[in-house]
Amino acid sequence: MSTKKLIVMSSTLLVSAMMMSTVSAHDGKYVTDSSGKGVKDSYGKCVKAVLGNMVDGCGAPKPEPAPEPVAAPAPAPAPAPAPVVAPAPKPKPVAPAPKPKVHVLNLNETGGSNFATGSAKLSTKARQQLAGFANRVKASGVSPSSITIIGHTDSRGSAAYNQKLSVRRAQSVANYLASLGLNRRTMHIGGRGESQPVASNKTKAGRAANRRVTITVKGQRRVIRR
Repeated sequence: MSTKKLIVMSSTLLVSAMMMSTVSAHDGKYVTDSSGKGVKDSYGKCVKAVLGNMVDGCGAPKPEPAPEPVAAPAPAPAPAPAPVVAPAPKPKPVAPAPKPKVHVLNLNETGGSNFATGSAKLSTKARQQLAGFANRVKASGVSPSSITIIGHTDSRGSAAYNQKLSVRRAQSVANYLASLGLNRRTMHIGGRGESQPVASNKTKAGRAANRRVTITVKGQRRVIRR
C-alpha cells in the first residue's frame, strides 16, 4: 500500500517537474510555455496566474489588420465634345445690276410742201420724208412715249377752214406713220391753222413752206452699261 502511494507521488512529482520545465507563470500574468505562447485549458481558454497580461494567442484578440485601401475608381472619362461644325461660308455679295442710264431723245421733223393747196393728201415727197423719219425713230432705240403731230396751213381760205384743214393734215401723217410701224396710240394730233407761219404767205414759196406738219417724238432709251 505504501509502495503504490510512493509510485503515485513520484508520478505526480514527475509531471510537476515536467510542467515546471515546460511552462512558466508569473504572478498576475498568463501562463506561457517554453515558446512564449499562452497555455490553454481543455476549454480553449488561456490560463493565467492571477491577473495576467496578454500574450501571443491569449487575451483580447488582436485587432484585424486594416483592410488595404481600395483605390477609388477612376472617374469616367468626360464625354467627347460635340464636333464643331464650321459655319457655311457666307455667299459673296452679289453686286447689284447696274442701273440703266436713261437717255431722253427728242426728234423733230418739219416738212414744207407736203400738201397741195387745200388738200390733206400726202405728197410723194411727204411720204419719203416720213418714211425716213420713222426709220430714224426705230434706229434710235427709243420706245416713243409720245408722238405729237401738228398740222399747219397757208393763209388762203378762212381761218375756220384752215383750222380744220390743219387737223386733217395731222391725221393723214399719223395714219401713215402708224402704217410704218410706229405706235398709233402714242400719237397726239392737233392743228394750228394759219396762225403759225414759218414764211411769208405773200409768195408762192412761202405759202408752200407753210403747208406743213411738225412732228415731235419723246421717249426714253434705256442703256445698261456694264
